[in-house]
Amino acid sequence: GSAPAPKLPVAATHVLHACTGFTTELFASPLDCSMIPGVAYYSDDEHDSAFGTLYGPMAHKWEGCCFAQPPHDRSCARSSLIRALQAAAHADSPVACFMLLPQWGNAPHLGATFSPHPDTLCLATIPANSVPL
Repeated sequence: GSAPAPKLPVAATHVLHACTGFTTELFASPLDCSMIPGVAYYSDDEHDSAFGTLYGPMAHKWEGCCFAQPPHDRSCARSSLIRALQAAAHADSPVACFMLLPQWGNAPHLGATFSPHPDTLCLATIPANSVPL
């Protein structure tokens, strides 16, 4: 399975929501999702549906404005970024996907495949030791 992803603190997620108005939180856990009214939560664990999350963040149509915190393994980080780019490329309306991705050396999203991609932009880098992730 995937390594558990360190999550952005709930207060910071609320700030991101206030700034962006995201309507979907992908890879959410009922234990640490932001619980913002009107936001749909998708977990990659089907058992989380017992607590109100929807299942299948990768199968869900990424549209509108969403926030994703995929598990921090190379395969899932890469798959999630590819999924976001595909969603944007095939959308009928604008798509904005804010993602929390790891900052390890040679991470898939930092490589030549994505860094120069015209549809990606690193908005911020949060040093791992500055936030209790």
